[in-house]
Amino acid sequence: MLPQSSNKKVDIDLWPHAHVENNSSRLLSRYLIVFKLVCLMLALSACGDSNRLKRYEVSGTVLLDGRPAPLGEISFSPDASQGNSGPGSVARIVDGKYRTQPGKGIVGGPYRVRTVVYDGVATDQSMDGTPLTSSGYEENVVFAKSATFHDVSVPRAFLVKVP
Repeated sequence: MLPQSSNKKVDIDLWPHAHVENNSSRLLSRYLIVFKLVCLMLALSACGDSNRLKRYEVSGTVLLDGRPAPLGEISFSPDASQGNSGPGSVARIVDGKYRTQPGKGIVGGPYRVRTVVYDGVATDQSMDGTPLTSSGYEENVVFAKSATFHDVSVPRAFLVKVP
């Protein structure tokens, strides 16, 4: 008669040190993951408000041939040809006045300022109405690195329709 086989599982550890290396490599892997997560969190926190470019509010008046502009838009584009690579900004003109949104202004330095004015009477084509300036009045302005006022006076020669 043959001996009966046992259903017991026998664990034979052929490489007793492999277990130790496997555990230590898992532990090292976990430490590396935690280290990478901490580095990522530090890097993301460095991108917070304190390290962003300081942007300054710009406000002022816009006159058309000496009268307040009814409605429009004024845009501030950094003048790259003069070395300004900062962000641009835009503001709505209402009743001859404008102000950039808080935190969305300019960084200072040379800018191209473009002013487009409308009559404020809505049409089928535009809620702003009919343009009063052809393609916009442009000027080069160097702004200080602080909140500032900038008034624009669009000359009569740039008007396509006198209000």
